[in-house]
Amino acid sequence: MRRGFAAPILFHGISPMTSLDRLKSDLLLIDEQHERISSIIDSLLKATREGSPIEDLQGQMKELVNILHTHFTQENSLFAQHGYPDITSHMQEHKRIFEEINSQYQLIKRGEKTLSPLLADHLRYIEDCHIDGADQAYIDYFGNKLKS
Repeated sequence: MRRGFAAPILFHGISPMTSLDRLKSDLLLIDEQHERISSIIDSLLKATREGSPIEDLQGQMKELVNILHTHFTQENSLFAQHGYPDITSHMQEHKRIFEEINSQYQLIKRGEKTLSPLLADHLRYIEDCHIDGADQAYIDYFGNKLKS
C-alpha cells in the first residue's frame, strides 16, 4: 500500500442517514479501488525496472484497464447521483486517462511495445496527479456534504 487516502478517516463518527450511508459506502469502495490501482501501478513499474517478461506486463496492464474501467464508471455515476459540480471536466479526464492506458495495453498485448518511459509517466500521473489531486477535490466536496 503506497499511501492512505482521506475517505475512510473523513467520514468517521458521522451519524447515519439512509442516503448518506449509501454515499459513505460508495466512497469507501472508491477508496479501496484507489489503493488497488496504486498497487497495480507500483507493481508494473517494479516489473519494468526488473525486466519482467512481457507476459507479466500484459496481465498487469489488463488488470489495470479493467479496474480503471470499473472505477471510472462508478465514480462518474457517483458524481451524477450526488450533483458533483466539476463532473464534466473530471469525466473528461477519466476518458483521456482510460483511452491512453487502454491504447498502450493494446500495443503491449499484441507484443508491439513494452512498458515505455512515456507509459510509466502516465502511470505516475494517475497516482500523483489524478488520485492525489483531482480526486481529492471530490473527496473534500462529498466530505463537506456529509458533514452538513
